[in-house]
Amino acid sequence: MEAALISHHPCPESRRLTNRSSRTDVSAEQLWSSTCQRLLLQLQQLQSLARPTAGNLTLPSDIQRLTSEMLDGLVQARDGCGDSSASKYLALGSRDVSESLGTAKRRCENLNRELVRQAQSHEELVGGVAAVKDANKRLLEQTQFQRDELETIAQQGVADEQRLQISAAKHANDYSSCQTESSRHLAAARSMASHRLAAARLKAADKLRHWRIHAQMSAQEASSLRAEAMTLRNDVQALQGELKVQFDDMAPRVLSHRGFAEASARLSKAEQAVQALTASLKHEKESRSLENTTASHRQGCMSSEIAILQGRLGRDLSQLVSQSQAMERSTLADIEARSEETEMLKRRLEEESKVHARGKEDLAALLDKQAELQMKLVSTEQELLARQQEEVQLRCAAQQTDATLAAATTCGRHLQQQIEEQTEALQLRNEAEVAWCRGVLDGSASKEAALRDGKAEDARSRAQAWELKVREEEEVLQGLDAQNLEAARECEELAREVSDLRAQQAAVQEQRRRQEDRLADDRREAVLEHAKLQAACEQLVAQIGVLEAELQRSEEGNLQRRRAATDAEVRTAARTSSADSELNAAKAELADLKKRWRQAVELRSKMLAEVGSLKQQMGKLEAQREPWATCIKQPGARKHKCT
Repeated sequence: MEAALISHHPCPESRRLTNRSSRTDVSAEQLWSSTCQRLLLQLQQLQSLARPTAGNLTLPSDIQRLTSEMLDGLVQARDGCGDSSASKYLALGSRDVSESLGTAKRRCENLNRELVRQAQSHEELVGGVAAVKDANKRLLEQTQFQRDELETIAQQGVADEQRLQISAAKHANDYSSCQTESSRHLAAARSMASHRLAAARLKAADKLRHWRIHAQMSAQEASSLRAEAMTLRNDVQALQGELKVQFDDMAPRVLSHRGFAEASARLSKAEQAVQALTASLKHEKESRSLENTTASHRQGCMSSEIAILQGRLGRDLSQLVSQSQAMERSTLADIEARSEETEMLKRRLEEESKVHARGKEDLAALLDKQAELQMKLVSTEQELLARQQEEVQLRCAAQQTDATLAAATTCGRHLQQQIEEQTEALQLRNEAEVAWCRGVLDGSASKEAALRDGKAEDARSRAQAWELKVREEEEVLQGLDAQNLEAARECEELAREVSDLRAQQAAVQEQRRRQEDRLADDRREAVLEHAKLQAACEQLVAQIGVLEAELQRSEEGNLQRRRAATDAEVRTAARTSSADSELNAAKAELADLKKRWRQAVELRSKMLAEVGSLKQQMGKLEAQREPWATCIKQPGARKHKCT
């Protein structure tokens, strides 16, 4: 523009000089004006290329082409302006060109600094995006790990349900088998006890009938002996009467007879024989009465012993029946309680599975949000990469412009050297034109300064717009970082919830294992008690058999007692002592059975207390789990409630 103004406003002194010059001056002036216009157009193109645009990208080939054209124009101007007549125009144009090149260089340096600063900020943004990518990768790994953990937890829940079903089926089978076995054993024991009681009753009735027959026979024998004694008494009295009569009749004869002494001796002997017979009769009567009393006493003792044994057997059988019924009731109550506990555990497992499903749904929603955030991050990364490419291209263009400016400065230096050489010759000619040119140059400089200020303001506004865009992008990235932080916090909360659920599941599994162990121990104890009861029943059966054998032996002893009373009394005493010892042993065994039953009742009470404590613990766990469940149900208000 300055060269155009100079060319369009020549002074009168320059006209004089040009009139003196030849055609070469006109051609040089035209060449100089054309080169100046071309250089100004190329500078404007360079400035337009150097301006950062949002959509279009400049290529380095355009800048190289413009710089090469500028160099060619400068060379042509230098070659065409070799004459001294055009030196004044070259001097004036070279100053303008040097000033414009200096301003362009300064602008390019400022633009280069701005581009470097923007490149640094973009590098920082790239580093932040890389950190965000790493965080997203870690979040993806955490979510994948949590998915795997949830899958393992679900598999463990399914396995636990299967184990519960298997244990419930096994428990039902064991309960049915134990119930059938216990009912069968009880029926067998009842039938055996009833048969043995009937046999004992029959034997006792036979013994009573036998003793009654024996008593009747002994009474008949006693009556027969009494009748014989009465007949003997009558015979003796008759003999005494006959003897008295005969003695009265024979007394005179005997007195008259010689053998009176012999007759008296015979009489004394007969009296002695009668006394001996009476004594023997009395002794027999006494012995028979003693035998009858001892036999009746023994019969009463045996009947009382049989009644006592029957009462004891009835009491023992009633106690065993009541104990077996109580055992059945307790086993039924335990089985019902265990079934209720298994149902409650199943319900809790279903609730926990629902909570797991809700957690999976929340995780799926979080994963969807994370996928959306990742898509946004990918789009922002693509935009950043595009902007980085723009920055790289702008840097290349700036470097090329720097190179062209350096070449232009070198050319300007050469031109300045030539101009300095020519100014010494043309200084006198230019003094007259300097005053007039100064005014023109001041006006053109003011206009150029105004234009440059407007361009600078445009560049500043563009830079501010660029900075605003960068700030908006930074805000978007900060929002993405905040969202990523929120997602990370939610993932951490989910991980904590998963760890809490794992701990709760481990506690439930431990409690379930303890309950299974306790159930197994209770089953073993029940089996042991059942075996002990069977052994006690067998011992009672053996004792009943022993008692039956003893009764048979007592019968044999009674037969022997008829023959020998003393031996029978000793044997009966020994047998009664052995029976008492056996009864004492049976009482001790019954006391042991009662103690074992009490121990079983105590164990059952302890088990019920432990079940109550477990129920309380499960209630506490449910109370602790409710806030977590509410947090999972309401993910929006999770932070305020869970904290």
